[in-house]
Amino acid sequence: MADLGEAALKTGFNVFHNVIENQGIVKGFAAPGCGEFTRGQIDELTNFVKERGASGLIAIGINGVEDSFESLDMDKVRSNIAGF
Repeated sequence: MADLGEAALKTGFNVFHNVIENQGIVKGFAAPGCGEFTRGQIDELTNFVKERGASGLIAIGINGVEDSFESLDMDKVRSNIAGF
């Protein structure tokens, strides 16, 4: 898991900003081969991480995969986080 705190602050996504401002952390990981996961599979992963203490899970498709957050400026997030 990579610490994405600095990259998260460069996005326009307030959820990331609020987490950092409240002394939380934003971490991420690459999941090659999971780009075709269904909404149900992503929900299962979200429940899995919540059971282990995380506040939630944000799935971000990179390289043309459909995004799950319409209000999120995905181009900005991708450009700041894709390096991880």
